Amino acid sequence: MATVEVLPAVSVDEKPKRYYIFESEEVHKYLLPADEEERVRLDEQSLGIIQAFDNKLIWAPITLKEGDAVLDSGTGSGHWLLSLAKELEAQKIPSIRLLGSDITPRMFPPPSLIPHNASFSTDSITELPASWSGTISLIHQRLLFLALQEPQWKTALSEMYRVLTPGGCIQLFELNYRGFDSPNEALKTHKAFQFRNRLGEVRKVVVDIVDHLEGWIKEAGFVDGSEGDQ
Repeated sequence: MATVEVLPAVSVDEKPKRYYIFESEEVHKYLLPADEEERVRLDEQSLGIIQAFDNKLIWAPITLKEGDAVLDSGTGSGHWLLSLAKELEAQKIPSIRLLGSDITPRMFPPPSLIPHNASFSTDSITELPASWSGTISLIHQRLLFLALQEPQWKTALSEMYRVLTPGGCIQLFELNYRGFDSPNEALKTHKAFQFRNRLGEVRKVVVDIVDHLEGWIKEAGFVDGSEGDQ
């Protein structure tokens, strides 16, 4: 026989407060909440993406070595960077410098989880520290298509180019909506796509970012860029 559990009522005042990051009183810089609940969600999302990509963390054509530095731009909870730290330790090259940056420190991992060769800083990808010029071997960035407008993307790519060492690489993971193109009118008008398009209009961001990145990357000075289908 099925049982029904009746939970006590919770008033609105008792609900945990969500924290958001603002550029000003009118504009969100970070679309989603920036608090512990969001940090947990980001960890789970990152783990799911890593598993979907066969647990492979680095797809760029680079082999990290002693003395290299890796930047995780828009690091959020730092899950990808901490996963890389564990992998490098297992490979017995734990001296590689690992940097995580984001516009807010609210979701950075607690100090007890940060290895000795990793650090986190509050920086924007559109204005990285001057001291980083020519020092980064690999930049990883994931899912910022709703955070950056076109001019900001171009500035960010120029900043990436500036801080990379000669021969350094970037790997950018963004949603590719080409696979969702369909002549089916029901799919074209699905609420999810209507919401995506409306969100892009309101935030003035480029939702079909994959169609533009290759050109912008070349404009920034990068060469030998390739676009993955996975």
